[in-house]
Amino acid sequence: MSEIPISILIGLLTGILTALIAWWILFHCIIPRIHFSSSISKTPTQDDKSGYRYRFKLENAGRRSIIDVELMARLRIKGLLADYPTNWEVINIPLGANGRRYKIPRILPIRRRRVRYIMRLYVNRVNEFREPIYPEHIRRKAEKQSLLLEDILSLGSQATLQIHAFGYDEFSGARKLFISKFYTIHDIKEGPFEEKGLDVQELTIPE
Repeated sequence: MSEIPISILIGLLTGILTALIAWWILFHCIIPRIHFSSSISKTPTQDDKSGYRYRFKLENAGRRSIIDVELMARLRIKGLLADYPTNWEVINIPLGANGRRYKIPRILPIRRRRVRYIMRLYVNRVNEFREPIYPEHIRRKAEKQSLLLEDILSLGSQATLQIHAFGYDEFSGARKLFISKFYTIHDIKEGPFEEKGLDVQELTIPE
């Protein structure tokens, strides 16, 4: 008589454990994963008065699609004002010609569709760089819309740029946040992105 309840208990515990393992795999392993390029690409262009455009690249390296993706780029500058050396100024850099945020309806896993996205940073669409808290040479360039990303990342005692991507797991509906590394001035590389992958194909200057 005692064997029946024990077998039922073992079966119940096994079922619960199996369900927990399946839940863990479903929500922690088979999920969207956005990967960002390790560098920012700098290439010549005629559609910006600075003469250059700056871009980063991303892909969904996970196993499920992510939908309603909203991207934003945050610039952080420490010690912009000498009287407040530990303060951080935070500025959003536009990722679209008409706004500071950019939306992608759906990003499929890279293994299902070999598509990666290249996003542009519109440095010269930030009006804040014309304000008095910025050095005169920055304000002059901002007025002429000829700022380089290097100009901005050279400000203060420390300056970084980070990309945030908000999106929904297509399967679970859970909203997820993906963030890039903190890019610095040393992460800007002159050259286009490789066709396959997230690396910048740096230009070589012939001797």
